[in-house]
Amino acid sequence: MENRKFILSAIYWHELSGKLDTLRIEDALNKHISLSDYGSGVERIHFTFTAVRPSNTIHENEAKYDRKTKTIEMALKLSYEHVVVADAEGVLEMMWGLFVVGIDLFEGMGVVGFDESSFKKDIRKVVKL
Repeated sequence: MENRKFILSAIYWHELSGKLDTLRIEDALNKHISLSDYGSGVERIHFTFTAVRPSNTIHENEAKYDRKTKTIEMALKLSYEHVVVADAEGVLEMMWGLFVVGIDLFEGMGVVGFDESSFKKDIRKVVKL
């Protein structure tokens, strides 16, 4: 099995089935970004996009960093209302935007030995591909 450094998934309401293309983003990240280029502090990123009805209180935003495994795990919410009405490209833009926003949380998680600024800059370049 391939050793992928970015692992993306989605939790969504059944009405949104097929709208959140995590594999497209995951493939782009794994193809164009090498985490080791930014230091030794992060070896893997697990990111879950959540698009559930506002009444759902089970799936909240979460971000944590495990220093032992050097893994970042994030689950962040997309706007359910916006995802419902957006086309595939619009949803993809929202997902990329949320991923970039998630990078801003790294410092607050205690991530060390990782150049978040350069990483964010390079992610923005990948988004434009």
